[in-house]
Amino acid sequence: MTYLTGLGYRCFREPYVRCEAFSTGNHLRRPDIEVRFGKFKMYLEIDGKIHGELEQPSKSTLTRNKDLSGLYAPYTILSEDDAKLLKLDKNDLAVYLVRLEYTKWLATHGD
Repeated sequence: MTYLTGLGYRCFREPYVRCEAFSTGNHLRRPDIEVRFGKFKMYLEIDGKIHGELEQPSKSTLTRNKDLSGLYAPYTILSEDDAKLLKLDKNDLAVYLVRLEYTKWLATHGD
């Protein structure tokens, strides 16, 4: 995620995120990456084959996605398959996805 940090984003690997609505017994999730820029915060999940196919994710991946969708901060999935399909480096796709979410966030929150 050095691409993101080079653009001024702060990245944290596998932070502990607690939410009572999470389906896990301890109500904790550890997304792959937390990204911050000023007051903006979002989560990135990096999905590979272990998470199932793009069109048919595994049951645990669907549960994770449902949990994360209830958060106060946006999250997005960085699919290794999507990066290959788009002929993009995974880091380039991460930069695009984060900047897209940041732009959407700015539209409602300003900074």
